[in-house]
Amino acid sequence: VERPNTRSIFWMTSLVLNRTFAATRDGLIARLKELEIDSRPFFPPSSGFEMFRDSGASTPVSAHLAENGVNLPSGHSLTEEEVDWVAQNVRTILLNA
Repeated sequence: VERPNTRSIFWMTSLVLNRTFAATRDGLIARLKELEIDSRPFFPPSSGFEMFRDSGASTPVSAHLAENGVNLPSGHSLTEEEVDWVAQNVRTILLNA
């Protein structure tokens, strides 16, 4: 729900592949690129940076998100038709790659 006098830009529309699909995260990103649809993997977890490696922290959730997360096109200028087109292509790639 948007607050009065505000409009969400829907920044970082994302998905996480939590099960086996016909395409991996990197495969999905590559196929989307062929269709000229921008996407990118999630940021790596902070625990993976050298300065934090010796902390001994276990971050399996962050690791899973970094390995399986995809950021899709987002922003206030996308039309509903563009969003539908991206969503349909994501579904097709994940289910039929």
